[in-house]
Amino acid sequence: MVHLFGSGHSVLPIQDMFPRYGGVVGFHPLMDPRLMWSNVIGPGGARELLWIERQEGYIRNFLQSFTFHEGEVMIVYSHGGLNAAPIEVAMYAKQKGMKVVAITSEDNYKKAQPIHSSGNKLGDVADIIISNCCPLEDALVSIPGYPQPVGGSSTVAAMVITQCIASETALELQKMGHEMFIFVSPNVTEVPADYMNQVYANYTEVVKKNGSEVAGPLPLPTKTKKYTVLRSVHVNKDSREQFEMRIHRRFVEIKNSSQQIIGALSSLSLPSGVGIEIKQL
Repeated sequence: MVHLFGSGHSVLPIQDMFPRYGGVVGFHPLMDPRLMWSNVIGPGGARELLWIERQEGYIRNFLQSFTFHEGEVMIVYSHGGLNAAPIEVAMYAKQKGMKVVAITSEDNYKKAQPIHSSGNKLGDVADIIISNCCPLEDALVSIPGYPQPVGGSSTVAAMVITQCIASETALELQKMGHEMFIFVSPNVTEVPADYMNQVYANYTEVVKKNGSEVAGPLPLPTKTKKYTVLRSVHVNKDSREQFEMRIHRRFVEIKNSSQQIIGALSSLSLPSGVGIEIKQL
């Protein structure tokens, strides 16, 4: 298993690894909604995010919800490589016997001063550093009359690096004779009709490996949502367009569950549009 972590804009490349069309099962994005902004200001805003990702000790509580094994890999994205969150993810992974790969700015690593109490920057903890080749300030384009450049570069670079890792990994797995499960667009006609059943089988397998009993999946009523929208507010005002969304649900009961099982289920790699809601009774 290859786990991936990033905060702020560094969430984008880990979302682009899996699940996405062309993604390979085995990459596991670790995403904390508190480390992704949903607003510019106010609750979930950038100021709140920038404060949280610098708080030492916060990320350990998040990581304890997941199960990690010795020999696995943790890829940590951080252009700056200075904040507590990415550094402590790398430190936690090392404690678990994992290999750590840092995708960061070599320029930043060489020039910036550490702010973490350990005295470490992300590159100091990593086994391997992949430079995004972006400058310390990230932005590239100078505007006459303004000291601040524009045009952020690190996200684009991280996306390219991410897809190179995914592609090279797939090629190596093929050479080694390993079977791969590749996430394919549902618009591709060759996708088997029982794809959802394969997802449930994966779900059940994870639970059984952790020593629990499973009842189900039991089909629940399909939920249908219908939407009617105007085609135009100025021309053809009486013309309407209708859309329908169908949500297919299954119920699975897990007996003798534990925190390890909850963590394993929370970290399942699922196709886009498929979700799991866990309730403890």
